[in-house]
Amino acid sequence: MSKTDKNAWSAGPRSGTYHTQHDWDESEPLSTTVMTAVAEAMDEDPTEMDPLYDRFDPDALDCLFRPIADGVPPAGGHVSFTFKGYRVFIQSDGHIAIHPPEN
Repeated sequence: MSKTDKNAWSAGPRSGTYHTQHDWDESEPLSTTVMTAVAEAMDEDPTEMDPLYDRFDPDALDCLFRPIADGVPPAGGHVSFTFKGYRVFIQSDGHIAIHPPEN
């Protein structure tokens, strides 16, 4: 994932927070989008960083937020975890926010 218009860094009270949106129409699973977003927020190569599956089960995440039969993602759910001090928030609508460690 490259830094495109669907990815943004926020300013303001939580400056440095990284935001992106999972595209439900692409074949890439949500867990892959999350892993790529975390690597980008940390400015690391995804193949070089510690595995995220120590913090969450990729298959469980994909099943938890899998779109329902008509293709609409479930509404109202979210999950979060910490990875190397970064707080990762994932909403059922595909919004992903990654907050940097607090100094």
